[in-house]
Amino acid sequence: MTDFPKTKNHQEFEEKFLSMVVHGKKSTTYKFAFAKFLLEYCKQDRVEEHVEFSTIAKYFLEFFWPQVCKTKLNHAPRYTKKGGIKVPDIITIIGNEFSESWYPKNYAYYERQEGTKIQNCIDAISEKCFNDVVWRFQKIASIEPENPLFFKYQVVSGWSDANRKDTDLAFGIYLNPEFIKFVQEKHVLLNAVVILEWARFLEKYNRDVPLIIPKLEGSEIKRDTVYSNKAKHELTEAGYNRCFYCKIKFSDSIKVHLEHVIPFDYISEDNIWNYSLACQSCNCHKSGFLPPEEFIDQLIENITKDKERIPMLKDSVNMIGDNYPEIIKNHYNSAKRLGYAIKHMPPNKLN
Repeated sequence: MTDFPKTKNHQEFEEKFLSMVVHGKKSTTYKFAFAKFLLEYCKQDRVEEHVEFSTIAKYFLEFFWPQVCKTKLNHAPRYTKKGGIKVPDIITIIGNEFSESWYPKNYAYYERQEGTKIQNCIDAISEKCFNDVVWRFQKIASIEPENPLFFKYQVVSGWSDANRKDTDLAFGIYLNPEFIKFVQEKHVLLNAVVILEWARFLEKYNRDVPLIIPKLEGSEIKRDTVYSNKAKHELTEAGYNRCFYCKIKFSDSIKVHLEHVIPFDYISEDNIWNYSLACQSCNCHKSGFLPPEEFIDQLIENITKDKERIPMLKDSVNMIGDNYPEIIKNHYNSAKRLGYAIKHMPPNKLN
């Protein structure tokens, strides 16, 4: 399986790949994930030309796990033959194995600690997620013939229609050695284009969700500790001396925590407008969950009351705009729609 179309130079790879990502049909998130797999796999120092679908599934799981379990991004629905709507299979597969409302660690941690669940996901992804995307990937449009420039594969026998077939999942794929060299030369550029186009595709299904690109990349978003320490000092100096949730007064025996009212996994940045001071008990109880809506109302009330006397808060709110109450409410409701669960607060309050 090493007989690939002849290419004059790597420019042909670049034109075809960028045309496929930017101008090709965009009906499913799998296309971008497969492009991302090709880039990440080929950039390694040692690359095997033959790739099993179980290997591709490992990459898919690493890409999608943060989107499902951490940032909870929405994805384009799939339509059944009977006209029904369902989420992409990979979302269901991951959600079935990782069903908790919130996962505090990154993917690498659960890859080490949850080997059985990880393998179950890989097996199911290998079986259910590659029938269409593989053979469709190298077609710019349905009316154009396929040009297997990047990789070759096989289809299940019995199909005669070039636009309706199933990939042979037992065969895997064979990568073009020249394409591998091309990716290693151009990885930074190609990866930037794939991530940008993937984010643009997902924006349609994730209105009002902030910072989609870092969520999509799956990398751990760093906390700004210098900013957060300054914000904690500013709030303390301004007289915030009680827990935002249980209202207990802080003292030497009660540790003060700086807490994101709307979870950091959703907001993805540090801003004083989204901070509260909480006791350790309330902070640990709430973790990465949403509070009841009454606390969003309280947050907005505090901002309105104190933004003129806390310069750091005023600067933060000015970046949002005069309609900050509406925007904060929108963030809260958007996080709820994405599946962020509400934790009743304070801890001793009955559900």
